[in-house]
Amino acid sequence: MKNEVINNALAKMGKNKYIIAALAVGIILMLIPGGKSDNEKTQHQSQTAPEFSLEEEEEKLEKLLGEIDGVGQVKVMLSLKSSTEQVLASDEDISENADIKTETVIISNGSGTQAGIALKYIYPEYQGAAVVAQGADKSSVRLAIVEAVSSVTGLSSDEISVAKMKG
Repeated sequence: MKNEVINNALAKMGKNKYIIAALAVGIILMLIPGGKSDNEKTQHQSQTAPEFSLEEEEEKLEKLLGEIDGVGQVKVMLSLKSSTEQVLASDEDISENADIKTETVIISNGSGTQAGIALKYIYPEYQGAAVVAQGADKSSVRLAIVEAVSSVTGLSSDEISVAKMKG
């Protein structure tokens, strides 16, 4: 009985049955929830933003230097030339008079908040380093410290100061 009703309905639709079926599938797909919620999108965006902690970098360098033979206890202080910079996407328009107009590209998150599109992040550049170590009275230890700090930070040897720890 049910099959007869369905077959009669399909026969009456004729050529339009495929169009109606496609519309029904489309409506069903639109009703199924999908995508990420606003909280998930915000969390994802905040996870991609780089984090830089000078204290963490100093601690990692102290741990590394402490592994060098003869260094002993060590303290490190790093100084920076600049902080972390964010380069935003921009749109440039050049008029007929050769005037250049630059605008930052901004997107709306839908909840009334707006944010620029980050193209890249520029990490801070080190300015200098001061290292105080127990074994710094030996020139070979001082040289090893300077080489290690230089390779990690990119500083030249004249920007790294090494001194013996008191006591």
